[in-house]
Amino acid sequence: MSTYKFEEMMAAAGVTPDLLQPKDRKALDESGYLILPSQTEFFRSRGIELSVLRDLIDRMIVEEGWRGGIEGKEKTVTAEKPLDPGSNRLGNLVEKKPHFRAFISHPKVLAAVHHVIKAPFKCSAVDMRNPKKDGGEQQIHIDWLPRTSVDDPFECVFVGFFIDGMTIENGALRIIPGTHECCDWPNEYIDVLTRHKDEVRVEVEPGSIIVANALVWHAGACNNTGAPRRSIYVDYRNRRLGQLLNQKCYLSTNTIEDLTELERYLLAVRPEDPNDKTLSLGPGETYRARYGNVYIPPKE
Repeated sequence: MSTYKFEEMMAAAGVTPDLLQPKDRKALDESGYLILPSQTEFFRSRGIELSVLRDLIDRMIVEEGWRGGIEGKEKTVTAEKPLDPGSNRLGNLVEKKPHFRAFISHPKVLAAVHHVIKAPFKCSAVDMRNPKKDGGEQQIHIDWLPRTSVDDPFECVFVGFFIDGMTIENGALRIIPGTHECCDWPNEYIDVLTRHKDEVRVEVEPGSIIVANALVWHAGACNNTGAPRRSIYVDYRNRRLGQLLNQKCYLSTNTIEDLTELERYLLAVRPEDPNDKTLSLGPGETYRARYGNVYIPPKE
């Protein structure tokens, strides 16, 4: 049994107190998200070239077809009812190719995640999304259950690694700064099917990263040109919560054995890590119980 502790994991990942500057903390605290400019050198230090990664993702999209991203949703996703009709999706990436392990242990990302959650955390899922031409539009939403009080802690962070970068033309992410401080769902404050007057379109260079509080209001936008916008999304949660994808169920024994001790800790797949009760734990079921499952693309 491993005796690896959270503090040891952070040290092993290279997380030091000086990684986050005051302006970084301010961005996370006040805006609810932090942009890390192109991290090409980080990927190269892990033996990854973005051009190679793009080709790999494209091959996987073709191979998986409508089943892309089905993991954890096998009972609901079918060829007639795909997960995300307007986008290509891939899920369970740590299991499929070793390249994707690098995405879970970026030192500054881990420092930012800890700044938001302020408690031991784990990696919950590693997925890919690439909006198709004229697809990718989403309603404004949050990626975890809303707080009911301003005294409640923040417990979830999503991180986007933008392999191709983002522009307005290929559907740059829409974020409404500061909304992570709101309690309850965005639906209680606004019409989530419209554009928000305060939303920011986040344009970034290839290899850039966005670390965002999962409760900041955000949405994908339409890819008007069809230019690739391949993005890897990593979900982190308070260590006591279930995972977006149950890693113990979806990672094979061979993969788990091949992981480093750091990676096994982050993915919570050690023997001493509790077994999740669900295959996939997200906010969707709670949201649908309250608001239904009708989706209408936002108005321009």
